[in-house]
Amino acid sequence: MDDKSLAALLPRIHHMRTNMFITFVLVLALALGLTQTSPAMVNVTETPSRVVVENESVRLAFTAEMDYSPTEFVYKLGSGQHLISDGFILYYQFTENGALTSVNEGTRGRISNGRYRMVKEQDGSVTVEFTCDTPHFHMTHRVTVPPTGSAVKFIYELKCIKEESFSFYLPYAPLSPRFNRLATSIDFIGSNGIKTNRIRTEEVKSPTLNTGSYYGQTDCYYSNETGEGIIFTNLIKQCLAGISQRATPRFKLGSVERSVFVIAPFQGDYKKALASYLNPNNRTKRDIASNSSATVLKRTPDMLIWTDHATRKVFPAETLPAKAPMSQEVSIEAARGEYEPFQIVIRPVKQELSDVKLVTAGLTDDHGHRIAVQNLKWNPIGSLRSSYGEDIPDLLLQKSTVSCQPGQNTVLWVTVKVP
Repeated sequence: MDDKSLAALLPRIHHMRTNMFITFVLVLALALGLTQTSPAMVNVTETPSRVVVENESVRLAFTAEMDYSPTEFVYKLGSGQHLISDGFILYYQFTENGALTSVNEGTRGRISNGRYRMVKEQDGSVTVEFTCDTPHFHMTHRVTVPPTGSAVKFIYELKCIKEESFSFYLPYAPLSPRFNRLATSIDFIGSNGIKTNRIRTEEVKSPTLNTGSYYGQTDCYYSNETGEGIIFTNLIKQCLAGISQRATPRFKLGSVERSVFVIAPFQGDYKKALASYLNPNNRTKRDIASNSSATVLKRTPDMLIWTDHATRKVFPAETLPAKAPMSQEVSIEAARGEYEPFQIVIRPVKQELSDVKLVTAGLTDDHGHRIAVQNLKWNPIGSLRSSYGEDIPDLLLQKSTVSCQPGQNTVLWVTVKVP
């Protein structure tokens, strides 16, 4: 090859090398980009009797024998050992032919029409859903494994299909005995009725998740030796207490109970793990048990008298709800032979009222029915000082008179016995 031919070929060789280099760099860049942006995955392995769902952090196993409730829960970034020693099992009791009958998930003949399905959500998560019937309610439970992270969501829903008395326990789960410590988020109520959050720790020997507690909030079970633990938190705004609010004497047909919670394993500082789940937005709810039914009986420039139902604790500095209506009477209900209490609250504005007492009289109606004065009792309510320095109204004082301080609530507990 002469010099001219070689000179003509060199630009082409250089151009080819340049193109090869550009192509190599482009392919490498695409490969790196694909590796960096590949979506998180949930892997599912199904057999006729077992389903395994896992991501990079957690692995859960479900078996047909236990009605596709989780029987294995492993944190892959921790010890890799099972977090639970049994499973998430629903348990309930009812009376049949005069005998008390107990039913667990996995008990053939009582839980029927059981069927499961896999649901792949748009965000990449995977849900194992199981529905079935019992003699008293239709049940659905869903367990969702996220595309990434360890927070597994559980939903258990029961719908009453037979109007009858029975008792149930939403799924309980015995934990691994290595979780020997419990850290609990607790709302303490001060003397002014304002809630503050604190963390309490204690030793536990047989740790068990209280998954069915509708009013529970956030717990942390952990090992002080290995640093491995789990967070349990109710998503209270998504829970529904229907069946558990008993209708006397039977549950109402069509009433629904729903328990929604998250379980998140972790490795490391339990305080940081717990703090990350203490989200006030998740815990805020309308507390039916503590919802005020205050009614104003009398309002003057010098004094405020109001009434509330017996299930509330009225604190000394608590203010009257702004929307409390006015009424000249207190209305309560009770069956024959029952005792029914209510509360009267006295709040002076400027001056102390001394030697205050409640004067009772017998009750009669237009039909001649009578509740004698002996059936009406009253006691002032006193407070107990907690170990955290809070005054909790919780005592019925044996006093015939009481002093009412200005700007403070004095509460009288009134009990009516129906003959």
